[in-house]
Order: sequence, then C-alpha cells, then structure tokens
Amino acid sequence: MGEQLVRSAEGGVLDFSQGNQTLSISSDTPIKALEIKYRGSLTAQMTGYQMAQAPEQEFTHMLIYSLNPSQAQQNLSLIGLSSDFELLEIQAAFGDGQILTSYSVRTEQPKQFRVYPNFPNPFNPQTTIPYDLAQTGQTRIQVFDIQGREIRMLVDAPQSAGHYMVEWNGLTSDGLSVGTGVYFCRIMSGEQQAILKVMMLK
Repeated sequence: MGEQLVRSAEGGVLDFSQGNQTLSISSDTPIKALEIKYRGSLTAQMTGYQMAQAPEQEFTHMLIYSLNPSQAQQNLSLIGLSSDFELLEIQAAFGDGQILTSYSVRTEQPKQFRVYPNFPNPFNPQTTIPYDLAQTGQTRIQVFDIQGREIRMLVDAPQSAGHYMVEWNGLTSDGLSVGTGVYFCRIMSGEQQAILKVMMLK
C-alpha cells in the first residue's frame, strides 16, 4: 500500500506506506501528533514520542504525540504489523498551526459527535484535542478557567463533517501563559457539546 495525502491550508504533506510488517509515515513538516485507528496489531517504539492505545469494539485507537514538540520528527515508523493489519484512519498534527490537519484513509464519515480525551493530560506547554463531527455546522471550542471565565477561543468557524484535532498551547487570548491548574475546554457543534477537564502542570 502506498498513499500520499495532499497539502491542506493548515498542515503539510503526509506520505504513508505499508510493507514488510512496517507502516512508514513521513511529512515535509515535523509531525507533532498522530491519531490512528486500525484493526489487527502492531508494535510502536519511537524515541521522543508517547503512545497510548484504547481498544474499542471494532478497532484499536492509538494516540502518538511528541514529548517535546520542538524536536518532533518528520519520519515515523510503526513496526510489527500483524498479517491482518488494516489501517482505517489516520490524522496528523503538523508544525506550529493551531488548527491541525486531519486526514482519513476511509471515506466513511463519523456517525456521531464525539470528543476524545486530550493528550497529553496533564500537559506543559501544549495539549491536543481530537474530535469527530457527524454533521456540518458552526463549531466553537473555548477554554475556561476554574472560575468559568473564557480565556481563549480556539475555534469559531463552520466545519464540515469529519475528523479533527485542535491544539491549545497554554496561552490566553492576550498571549499570556496560564498557570498550573485545572481548565475546561467546551466543544460545541450545532446543538451538541462536550466539556473536557484539562490540567496545566508546570
């Protein structure tokens, strides 16, 4: 299998190929995070990246993110693919963009609005929030402090149905770094919403 995913306004070019029990992923821009959904099994060992797996009913959901975004790599390899390995979806977070590019290997759109846990959490200095939209609509993602005051608007724009990731770099709308503590991210699309509790730990 060999694929090239075209450049978008917010990201770079993502190339991936599968062969000899290895899934190779490369980009012209440092890869800050990957979200992969697959069937089968694999072994992932990458220096400088943290990985978390969450088996679901029909597939496994894996999150891979750089421990130090300034040292993110352009080439990553997942090894030990089982003979029945099938890549279903892949999303990538590139460079320094706030809205992170999302790609899907399969054409099927999400069937429901869903927000996944942010990673890393606790975080310092930034964290990534993956989410799915089942319908096109106005999307707003806001960050609130523990007193309920809005401190940052991450997204306020129409978005099509699909898979997305958004990054918060720990700054307020005024460009100030937030302190250690708990914050709340509210993700709204149409009449649906979800709230995530995130923690900055310095």
